[in-house]
Amino acid sequence: MAFLIVDITEADLWPEHQVPGAKPRRIPADCRPTVLQVEREAAEAELLRLAKRYPRREFVLFEPRLKGLTVKVPTHVTLAGKVAAERSETLLVKVATGDAAVDDELPF
Repeated sequence: MAFLIVDITEADLWPEHQVPGAKPRRIPADCRPTVLQVEREAAEAELLRLAKRYPRREFVLFEPRLKGLTVKVPTHVTLAGKVAAERSETLLVKVATGDAAVDDELPF
């Protein structure tokens, strides 16, 4: 698992990123995460440390919920069962969190 901490104190002032139909904002370089936390406990401890060190700043913890994958899907199969042709398919896949209550939603 991977966790990111972002300083969003002035997020409403961040420059808009041009995307049709949406108004996302570009994270300024000085607010971008520089460390990928691999354990939730460590990420939460770092979040508390930052909040204590910079009491006027607002930090948030991001954790993955979905990931985008491109997989090969067979489109043609021979009578012998061998794949003769395939295409790429892009999917959104839920990320396992390690929390049994949440992960029970996953079909595998």
